[in-house]
Amino acid sequence: MGRYSIWLEWANDLAVFATNKIPEIQNKKVVCRLHRYEAFTQFPDKINWKNVDFLIFVAESMKKTFHDLHPNINLNGCKEEIVYNGVDLDKFKFLIHKPGYNLSVLAHINYRKNPETWVQIIGKLKEIDNRYKLHVGGDFQDPLYKIYFDYVKKEMNLENNFILHGWIKEVDKFLEDKDYTLSTSIHESFGYNIAEAMARGIKPIIHNFDGAKSIWPNELIYNTIDEAVEKITEESYDSESYRRFIEDNYSLEEQICKIEKICYIPRDFNSSKITSDNMIKYQNHFYQFLNDPLLFIKKENIKTINKKFILENMQDEFKSFLEAYFNGYGNEAIYINRLNLWKFLYDNSSFKYNNLEEFIIDFNKFFSYESRKFQNKEKKK
Repeated sequence: MGRYSIWLEWANDLAVFATNKIPEIQNKKVVCRLHRYEAFTQFPDKINWKNVDFLIFVAESMKKTFHDLHPNINLNGCKEEIVYNGVDLDKFKFLIHKPGYNLSVLAHINYRKNPETWVQIIGKLKEIDNRYKLHVGGDFQDPLYKIYFDYVKKEMNLENNFILHGWIKEVDKFLEDKDYTLSTSIHESFGYNIAEAMARGIKPIIHNFDGAKSIWPNELIYNTIDEAVEKITEESYDSESYRRFIEDNYSLEEQICKIEKICYIPRDFNSSKITSDNMIKYQNHFYQFLNDPLLFIKKENIKTINKKFILENMQDEFKSFLEAYFNGYGNEAIYINRLNLWKFLYDNSSFKYNNLEEFIIDFNKFFSYESRKFQNKEKKK
């Protein structure tokens, strides 16, 4: 067995305590993920990075911010990785949207979200067409903004155009009839409100915060209020490209795959032994498995053919190889997300095949689809 992984979700006071006060951590593989706020604190300076194997940033811009704010920090050999956030696309129903009059904001209401700008943008839009409405879903982290909103809506006659919904639990349902999502933040590490709206096919209007251009399509980014209004009122709108952008860049499967490759240590598999020569052997093994899975199954146990049986009766050596191969140790040209492999084997695991040939056909369909998906993605890079 290899070392177990320890996951520190924030580079905060817990990470400070764990890396300094728990001696047993030295015998573990430790991964720490920094999101955003921690970079603006002194916590990173107090973490004992000597006891951390990997530091994950959720964006390249956050890595730069981290080092700009902590120029003298010594990571003591801790490796840095970028793993962008992922969206569970199954939770957001894609629909074709068109230019319309309903805008959404989803956010904790605080100074960083720059909420004064919401009022200015909907005020300008109302002058163009009274049908424009801004629907705000979020809680007040600073009650001063509630006082301000109540006052300014009356002063600007926006009672019917600026609508506060409170905290939204069902985001997908809230976005169903929205035509745009508005992000006016002065700083973000990512912006799930943007990604989830795009997954639904909704056009985002994104303020040009530091790092925005490295995360989002530049044609959706604005600098001034007038530019934001122009992007809302123009005819340019492409729901399919918004959804596709999330599928290609920020899927949950890709995020999990990258994290697994960092955290996972295959049982009985020594990655240091991987060479170009034995990689050919592994690849040949894999193609043998595609052509005849029976070669890698304990034949004396054959009673019925289903996915659960295939999984449980694989020879241990080959199962170990599969675990290693699907964690990125194999030929990248036919790399398959390990998560998707395990989904294939476990989903409907009791489903019976009439014979082994049916299983081979089913597995080949899965493999061909995953390979094409990976290769198409590589071509777009």
